[in-house]
Order: sequence, then structure tokens, then C-alpha cells
Amino acid sequence: MLQRAVLIQPFFSNRIAHRSTARNGCKSAVVSVSATGSAGEGLMSQFPTRTVPTVRSRSAISTFSRATLSRTFSHARLNRIALNHTLTLAAGLLALSCLALPSQAQIPQLRAKNRNPLLNRRMQARIPEIAAANLLPVHRPIEKILVKLRPNVAPAAFAHSFSVAFLKTPARAALEMDAAPGKAGLLPLSYIRSQQTSNWHLYRIPSGEALGATLDALRARPEVLCAEPDYHVKVESIAPPNDYYWGVQDQEHLIVVLSGLDTINTAADDDSSYWHYTWGLETVNALGAWNTYPGHYHTAAERKTLLATSPSHLPLVAVIDTGVDFTHPDFSYTGNPKKGHTDTNVANGGQISYSLGRRFIASLEVDPANPDPNPALSKDDYGHGTSVAGVIGAAPNNSKRGIPGLGFPAQIVPIKVIDANGNGDDSDVQDAIDYAVKAKCLLINTSLALDTTDFPYSLADAVTRAWNAGTLVISAAGNDATTANPALGLTRRYPASLVYALGVAASSYGGDGTAGEALASYSNHGYSLGVTAPGGDVTTFANTSPNGADFGLDPIQEYVLIWTLAPTYKVTLSDPNQPDGAYAALGLYGLNYGAVPGTSFACPHVTGLAALYAAKNGISQATPGAPGKILQAIERGAAKLNTRADGGFDPTFGWGRIDASATLKDLNARNSTVGGIIGQVYYGATVLHNAKITAVRVGTTKAYTLSTYPDGVFHLTNLPAGTYSIKAQAFKSTKTITNVVVTAGCDNHGVIFKF
Repeated sequence: MLQRAVLIQPFFSNRIAHRSTARNGCKSAVVSVSATGSAGEGLMSQFPTRTVPTVRSRSAISTFSRATLSRTFSHARLNRIALNHTLTLAAGLLALSCLALPSQAQIPQLRAKNRNPLLNRRMQARIPEIAAANLLPVHRPIEKILVKLRPNVAPAAFAHSFSVAFLKTPARAALEMDAAPGKAGLLPLSYIRSQQTSNWHLYRIPSGEALGATLDALRARPEVLCAEPDYHVKVESIAPPNDYYWGVQDQEHLIVVLSGLDTINTAADDDSSYWHYTWGLETVNALGAWNTYPGHYHTAAERKTLLATSPSHLPLVAVIDTGVDFTHPDFSYTGNPKKGHTDTNVANGGQISYSLGRRFIASLEVDPANPDPNPALSKDDYGHGTSVAGVIGAAPNNSKRGIPGLGFPAQIVPIKVIDANGNGDDSDVQDAIDYAVKAKCLLINTSLALDTTDFPYSLADAVTRAWNAGTLVISAAGNDATTANPALGLTRRYPASLVYALGVAASSYGGDGTAGEALASYSNHGYSLGVTAPGGDVTTFANTSPNGADFGLDPIQEYVLIWTLAPTYKVTLSDPNQPDGAYAALGLYGLNYGAVPGTSFACPHVTGLAALYAAKNGISQATPGAPGKILQAIERGAAKLNTRADGGFDPTFGWGRIDASATLKDLNARNSTVGGIIGQVYYGATVLHNAKITAVRVGTTKAYTLSTYPDGVFHLTNLPAGTYSIKAQAFKSTKTITNVVVTAGCDNHGVIFKF
């Protein structure tokens, strides 16, 4: 049934002075319609009335702690070991929606019971919980603006005329006073470049302090349709494959081993926790899916043949991230003995489309309007992109190396938008999306989120263009939740919350000895979700080992994270001396491979499944309705994690946790009888908050109603399958869209109203 609650005001950052309900977005970013009828009915109960601080756009350094993880243990077989880890904690890159890092504020303690004199020397063992959002937001100043001009307005000439007019206003003095040192002489608006496929143009301003006044002045100009900040980006039957880690118990990351209490050989005496390195792939039934398609593992020779004869069976998947390690042996079927990019290149039977690799980081370009097309510039110098790409498309069955990727038929297209420091911008992401579409990528993985909760008009345009061109954008939902404040997980992040994106939440390990699979403690959720996938978390196990109870380690908490590829050379994430190297300092992330959590690593599980489904069915950009076909198959095939008898949607897990085997068989896996509709309401070019939406199934009179979110989006959930008439009401006006089909077990995306 539909959720009903009192509507609230939209979220706005209290850290950036220019943002307010009156001065945000296109002319006015959010128009709010007064509630009518039963006051404020809608699907908004998940949003508390509060101000939500944004997360910084790079791996944010904790300002409140450098947590000391002290672990000193005594053991009959070991000398006394004192292991002190001093960690600089970080909130993840991009949130990279992603790296949910340990938080001192939420460190559970494992206390030794004083049953044995030997244990008097034991200190408390501490395991940091995974939390990303209880950090004070720290922002790089925004010094660029995206402007959508009316047709036939020359962008460079507009910058000149605007600057001349602006310098005659009272705001000039404030602008000069606020300008950063060395920038006082800059024009109020300097043209940088235009996006080739839209009327959006990028401009530079003298300083971040000038942002508010400049946006106000731009929105007052008749030539301007929309103006918004260039937001920063913040950084989931054949025999089993013979990859080294497939089905192998992960003992090296047991907490008793990481702490120094035990070695791998002695760990079973003190810790009975058990999981495989590849638990995420096993959870989503990867082997069952591979039995359905392709029924065998690729070889380099086969991939070369498919590339020449049936390229739709090797779908192009853009990974918009930090780049990839072109030399990683797991992106080849040979082990890459020459250490270059030859064997990993799809042209030679590898996994990476080297020729399509690109970098879109304007700050690193000599000419931002004409980015250097050299594929080598998309090399990963941070680590995140390689790890994401490994989950999607690492080569399987390649001479006992590493891990397989769920969607190994894919061709990985690395598109670098984040630099080695974890910095990236919205405009670069948009350029990357447009490039991926032009390069014929069927899928785009965005394990990242904007450093804002404001609705991003220009990014929404880019994602809509992708959908209309036959490309599906799959996005990490974000890592804002904490155990202390789970409501933060209801924050709507972008692009995951856009109408034409598939948002992905993260789940935890649910194997033997645990309480079962659950939403990860850090994961965002809510009505912007599509599905859930394994992302890892700190997980509690019942400890049945001989010494567990005596040592006070029952229950025991473990890092059960996603084991994936890491660059073969040192990068930011694998450097324990870097602020963002917290998992390296814990011994979880190093060279070649690493264990990391986050919706960033749930997201590529879904992208890998999408690639596998597309490969099986020969789906390409040219396939009519390709994005919707793939999205609905994934949602219908998802496994039930809630208790709904109708197999419906819930805001914790969306339509469920993905099941690759069920998806490839096109099953309605939950025997669902209900579906949903996702759409948006605009007033002119502005999203419309609190517009009333009514849905009535053809041949019935029962009405399902709700109101739009602050970003104008609505999500009608758990409607009986059938054909509907959808009505939107705003400002005493009504618009109706008919023949909207609701399919059982999934959402229909793209019901758009424009007043």
C-alpha cells in the first residue's frame, strides 16, 4: 500500500551560503505547491524535517578524530603482540558514493571476560564500524557555473555582455572584495566551453564567494533558461571458475588475524567466522547465471572473434570513475606477462576497450574545450575505478588468477573524471556521460555522487539524453547512513535519484553464523532505489570456536567486505600513509587485490548483471527501449528480502537483492503482482515540489495518490499490474498521461509532466 505522510521542505546545505529555497537552480530551483485535500498527503514519511549537510567532494578527512585502533592480545602460542594502528579516517571519494570508512564515534568493543589469568594482559579489541556521513562537511569552493541559454545566444558574447552589465551593479564591490588573491581583476563571467549535445555552457567566476550574487544576476537575465553551480563530485552447468579466490575461505582478514592475536593456521581456535572471498558473487547466484549464459568461460581467442562478428555479445560498459589499471593481469586471459596493456586490450582478447579510454578532468587539460584523446590518460592513480571495474568485468577462469567479474562478457570503457586527490566536477561527469553515449556504450556505471542534495538540472539532462539514446546509467545510492542516525540514509543523492537512473543500495553478508542478509549500516535507501546488491559491512558472527567464549569474543565482529582488484602499483587507496588509505592501514587493501565496502561496490554488481543480460540477449543501443528492458529484467529477477506477500517494493531494499540467475531466465522471481511508476513534474524548466499525482487503473475507480518530492520526482509503488491513467495537478491546472503500463515486479521510468 502507498505510504502517506506530511510533506516537508526540501533539503539544502547549510554550508554553502548561496543555497536557499528562494535562490537555487533554474530561476527558482524548487517550486512548492500548497497542499490541498487531506493536507500534505504523499510518500515523504522517510524524510525527517532537517537540514542535511553535504559530504565533501573528495575523500574527506575526519576533523573529529584520528582513531587509534589498539589491539594487544595474549595467546598461549604467541608472544605478547602490541599492534597500534593510528588511522586518519575518511568519508569516501565521491561519497565515490562509496568508500564507507571507519568512524571512531561508533567503535564497538570486544571485551575479554576475565576467566583466565592469561587474559589479564589482553587489551580490548576494537573494530571500527563502517560509517561515512558523520563528518563535518569540507568543501572546495565552487568557481564554475553551468548555464543553459536560449537557442541562438552565443555563449562567449553572452559572457562579455553579462560581465559589462554586472560590473555596473552594486554587487561589483562585493565581488571585488570577495575575490581570492590574484583573481581580483578577473571578469565576473569567463566562458570556458560548451557541451556539444545541449545548450549548457560552462563559465568561470572569480571566486566561490561570488557564486550567490552571480547566480542571482544570471537568473534575472532573459537569455538564461537555467543556471546552477558546477557541483563537485564526491568519490555494487559449467564448473566453477578456476580463479584463485573463487570459493576460498577468507582467513587472512579474520579480525583475530588482522589484530595479531592469531596466524591463519591458529585462527580457528579463537574465531569460527566463515566467508568466502567471492561471497558477493555467490550471494547473487553468479555461477547459476553463467550456466545459463554463456555456458562456458571466454577465452582471448573467442573474444576477438565475437568482437569481429557479434559485438552486441560484448556490450560496452563505461566506468566513469578514477580510471583503471590497464596492466592488471585479471583484465586478461594470459596473466599479462608483458605487463603492458596489450593483453588486457579487447582488440587482443582482453577485457578493456583501450582505444575508447578517455580522461575528462578539465583542470588537467591544456585546452578544456578539446580534451586530449590519449587513452593512456585514463590510467587509475587513485584505485577506486580499478576496483569497481573488477567487480564488473574481471576475466574468469584465467589460469588461477584472482577473481572473475559478474559481467565478464563486457568490454570495460575506462573514463576518468576523478584525479589522484579524489577531486572531480559535475561538468566533467556530464562530458563523460555524453562521450560514453557517443562511443556506443550500452551501460554506464557511476559509483559516485554529487557533493550536493540540490537537484542537478544539467546532470539530469545528461542522464536523460543517455536514456533516450539507449544507454542505461546505473548509480550508487550513497553512504550517508550511520548506526547512530540511520535517517541520514534517506538522503537523496544524484545521479542515483534521477528519474532515468537505476539506484543501487548495499547489503551485508548473510551466511552461516550471522543474523542474515541486511541493509548495510552505511547504505542510503528510500524511494529512489531500484535494487540492492552486496556491498559489505562490519558483520557480527556467533563464535563457536574452542576459545571464543573464554576470550570474550562471542559474538565477534568481522570486516566482510567486497574482495576485488586493486592497481598493481601504489595509488592513494593502497598507501597506508595517505588519508584515504585507511583500509590499506588495516591490511585490507593493497597491491593487486583489496577488500572494500560501499554502495560503490554494490553498484558494479548490478552493472555486471546488466552487461551479462545484454550479452545473452544481444541488446545494444539500437535495441528499442534497451534501458527499460534491462532495468525491468533486473528488478523482476531480484530476490525478496522483505515480507511482502505481493512481491512488492519497499524503501529498504527496493525491489530486492539482485539474483543473476533469475534475471537471465527472465523470471518474476518474487511472483510479484504489483509494480511501480517513476516520473517527474516541471513548471517551465523548474522542478515542481508538492504537485499532486493521481493514478487510476483502466476499468477501475480506485485512485492512488501522492505528492512530488522536493526534486519534483514521484514514485508510485505497489500498484496492481495493468494500464493506468496518471494525472498531475498544480496551480489549479491538470495534465493527464494515459496508457501507462505497470508491469509486475518492476518500475516504469519516465512519466514526465510539464506545466
